[in-house]
Amino acid sequence: MEIFPLLNHSDVSRENSLAIKRQFSRFDIILLTLAILLFIPTLTVSLWLAAICLLVKEACIKNVIVKDAESGEKFRVNKEEYKQYRKLKKSKESTVRNIL
Repeated sequence: MEIFPLLNHSDVSRENSLAIKRQFSRFDIILLTLAILLFIPTLTVSLWLAAICLLVKEACIKNVIVKDAESGEKFRVNKEEYKQYRKLKKSKESTVRNIL
């Protein structure tokens, strides 16, 4: 089964060595920053609201932003494809540990 079939990436041929990392969106960064800044005046209400908002957002999103570790290129990938990539990566790491 092919990982990221819709990925129009310049290095698709090196798919086995593709190393990607999930990135936070600007909305997430702004929301967390505001929650931390408003922490003291609102007595943790802002942190609770930020946590609820991020959980709802995480449950509703269909695409995630990922970054290629080598080239630094950012692109959007289906959330399910990213989960599949993480599972494959973990299974490869565990087989290496089992060999050692």
